[in-house]
Amino acid sequence: METKTTMFMAIGLLIAVSGVLLAVSLRLWRGLQRHDVAREQDELQRRDHLLRSVGLLAQTTVAGELSLAEGAIRSKMLLDHLVPNENERGPYRAIYALHDATEHLSRREQRDELTAGERQQQDAEREQLEAQHRDGVIAEMRGILQSAFA
Repeated sequence: METKTTMFMAIGLLIAVSGVLLAVSLRLWRGLQRHDVAREQDELQRRDHLLRSVGLLAQTTVAGELSLAEGAIRSKMLLDHLVPNENERGPYRAIYALHDATEHLSRREQRDELTAGERQQQDAEREQLEAQHRDGVIAEMRGILQSAFA
C-alpha cells in the first residue's frame, strides 16, 4: 500500500512540476512575442525616420539650401541603411560617386586645421567635383523626392 501511495505522490509531484514548467514556458514565450513586436515597431520607426531624413536632405539639396557634396555625403550615409545591398544602389550611383570623390577632402575639425590656402584649394576641388556630378545628383535627389523616400 505504501508503494502505491509513494507512486501516486511521485506522479502528483511530477504533474505539479510539469505544470509549473509549462506556466514558466508560456510566460517566457509571451515575453518573447512582446519583445519581437516591440523590436518590429522600433525598426519601422527607425526606417520611417531614415526615409523622412533622406527626403529632407533631397529637398534641401535640390533647393540649393545644402551644398551638393554635403547633400551627397549625408544622403549616402542614410542610403547605406535604407539600401544595404550594394547591388540595389544603382539608382543612387551619382550620389555615391560624389561622396566617394569628395571623401578625401577635410571635414569639420580637420578643415579648421587647414591654412587659408589649403582650404581654398579644397573648396575649388569640391566645386569642380560638384559641377561634374551636379546633373546626376540632382536627378537622383529629385527621384528620391518622387519615391517612397519622400
